Amino acid sequence: GDQASHYAPATPVRIVAAGAGSPDGAWEGLAVLARRPPPPGCEALAWRRLPDDAAAYGRELYAALRDLDQVGAGQILVEAVPSGEDWAAVADRLARAAFSVA
Repeated sequence: GDQASHYAPATPVRIVAAGAGSPDGAWEGLAVLARRPPPPGCEALAWRRLPDDAAAYGRELYAALRDLDQVGAGQILVEAVPSGEDWAAVADRLARAAFSVA
């Protein structure tokens, strides 16, 4: 756990602002990890929704990333988690997952 990219899946991970859409406006070919449901008409390859609770999110994070890593997406978009002490460990894990793309 002390390597910078230890948590990185094979599929590139990009962290985007909470509530933001796809960076280029298109969802096709993307896998998404968020705390909200997909928007109407979303054509993402896969959408995984995790809990709003930091502890529950942290427990489910690695399984969700592994699942999304297997769908053949070109990129995994991850909705940024809230700031604050409760979310610090989760934010660190996500930063490590996205490290390989930075």
